[in-house]
Amino acid sequence: MEKGASTTQMGVLSLLRIAIGWHFLSEGLGKLLNGGWTARDYLATADGPLAFVFRWMADTPAVLSAVDVVNVWGQVAIGLGLMLGLVTQVACVAGAILLAFYYVARPPIFLVSPILVEMLALVGLASVPTGRAFGLDRLLARRRRNEEAEAGPRQAVEGPAEGREPGSPLTDRRDLLKGLSGVPFVAALGAVTGAHHVWPSHEERDLVDAFSGASRKPLALTSLSDLKGRVPSGTIRGKQISRIILGGNIICGFAHSRDLIYVSATLRAIAEHGIQPDFWMRTFHPDNYWSHRHPEEHDNKYCYNAAETVAFMNEREEPWIAFKVMAAGSVKPQEAFRYAFESGADYICAGMYDFQMVEDANIAVETLDQTRQRPRRWSVWESPPATGRARLPSGTRSRRAPRRTRPASPRRSGPRPRPAARSGPAPSEVP
Repeated sequence: MEKGASTTQMGVLSLLRIAIGWHFLSEGLGKLLNGGWTARDYLATADGPLAFVFRWMADTPAVLSAVDVVNVWGQVAIGLGLMLGLVTQVACVAGAILLAFYYVARPPIFLVSPILVEMLALVGLASVPTGRAFGLDRLLARRRRNEEAEAGPRQAVEGPAEGREPGSPLTDRRDLLKGLSGVPFVAALGAVTGAHHVWPSHEERDLVDAFSGASRKPLALTSLSDLKGRVPSGTIRGKQISRIILGGNIICGFAHSRDLIYVSATLRAIAEHGIQPDFWMRTFHPDNYWSHRHPEEHDNKYCYNAAETVAFMNEREEPWIAFKVMAAGSVKPQEAFRYAFESGADYICAGMYDFQMVEDANIAVETLDQTRQRPRRWSVWESPPATGRARLPSGTRSRRAPRRTRPASPRRSGPRPRPAARSGPAPSEVP
């Protein structure tokens, strides 16, 4: 054992080293097995005093290609070195340098971040030869010392080489166990990664953002130049509105009415009493994702009976805005948008982050271009004329809402009394 540290202390430090190595190796394998990863977006959004350097890297294809290779294979090599205890101190220094680049690219506001903590831990581990206590470095060091000290048969047991018997084995059992202590962890990570890659979980198969770690699936930054076309629009009370509306449930916290249990009853009451709204807004999404039909209740269910909603809206001529169409990320946007528009929705209100807007707009453009069969016509609710009734475009069927009648006033007998005289201008007439 190395002087100055007990076996327990070296064991604890070795576990810390293996844990950090697990993190490095899992990140590297994640990038390697999920092709198409690139550091471009991470570099392009760098800030801090050296942001211009990282953005130059992102804009220079040759440099970016080298950066991608260094990131992927560097994390794999560093992770293996830390977990197996092979060239441990070199792996610690290399890992600290790589983390330093990550830290400088996006320095945190309050200075301390998980990246900084992990980097400082590697700096500390680089000063302690933990690999010679628990790792392959122990076996390599023992072999090297034996070769230098012995002229006869090789042997490797604890204690001075001079006191060993000729012909004893190269390593004893205890040395072998300590030297290979990191192998089971590498095997475990390999098994987890393999199972994860071959048998994806429900979330990864069905949900949209299940695999969205910044390191493995970076933000796909887009600009207006990436738009595939102009999103079609409609008219509600004379206001032109695009067929896809930015929902605020993610950014601002509104557009949630799932927990208002009286909403459905309110909508029916509005229809039954002939009240003519400007538009209808209703949660609507398919029910073919795994957690919707799970025996236990989940918090990503917003439309309990899609068929009933479609039947209700088929009897309405006002515009229908469907929202929560992706059921909080449970349904892919391509499927959710198509299901809403083909079911009769005139607009969809989709919650999205800023970096998702262009992508969702492109999906809406493609979906609307392919939508042919709908149970109801596209509703265009135009500005009301002077009579106060909404005017429908030509060719759109109209249904007169029940007219509300006021009770007849009792007839007065005799002449109507004249109003008292008053000074000043006469009051305006009210029809």
